[in-house]
Amino acid sequence: TADAQTRRPAAKAAARPAPAKPAPKASVYYDFKGARLGMTRAEWREVTPPIETSMTTGKAPVRIWCSDDKLPDGKPAQSVYGKVDTALGIVACSYGQLNGIGTYQYISQAWVKVGDYGTSDATFKFLDDKLVEISIGGHKNLLSEVLEGLSAKFGPSDVTVNDTTQNKMGATFPHIEKKWVNPVATISVEAPYTKIDNMNVTFQTTDYTARWVAKDKEISPAASKM
Repeated sequence: TADAQTRRPAAKAAARPAPAKPAPKASVYYDFKGARLGMTRAEWREVTPPIETSMTTGKAPVRIWCSDDKLPDGKPAQSVYGKVDTALGIVACSYGQLNGIGTYQYISQAWVKVGDYGTSDATFKFLDDKLVEISIGGHKNLLSEVLEGLSAKFGPSDVTVNDTTQNKMGATFPHIEKKWVNPVATISVEAPYTKIDNMNVTFQTTDYTARWVAKDKEISPAASKM
């Protein structure tokens, strides 16, 4: 009857298949010119140094200098900056030349090739004898070379932020951040970084980042209140 038909349940729409989940990102220990995160210090020493020889000056040979190496006066050849890295037992290394006169001697960092340019600000950090961080700073002119190289090697960035920043005089400048992220490592690029005309690219293992944060909370527990 008509009344029965009105009480008949409506036909259910066919269920749509759930959207496919994106494939998990592969675990990649990113590298800079063969210096791969996670490798031992001995393995890193075997990597061909990416030195810009045309910008190398002085008679002293370029070699690896680390914070556990000593200068003739007994002082560390490199510095470990920050209380957290010091507490973790980080060993910082770079390519450099021994310079100075008499008892006054110091290390000048060698120029490392980045694209068609170079920088004398490249530090490699080791924790428990494993390479956990590569930090490369330089003039903002390096940015396009860095981004082009990283994109060609590791694909498009996972995070991109384009905004602005100001200097002390209130002038506004473009600011960019890009990140490559996977389960075991990250790459972070930022420009400007500490000055309006510089930039930085940092490679880090996820394990080191977690240990750094945990040690920072241990050393400064009150900091987590804010």
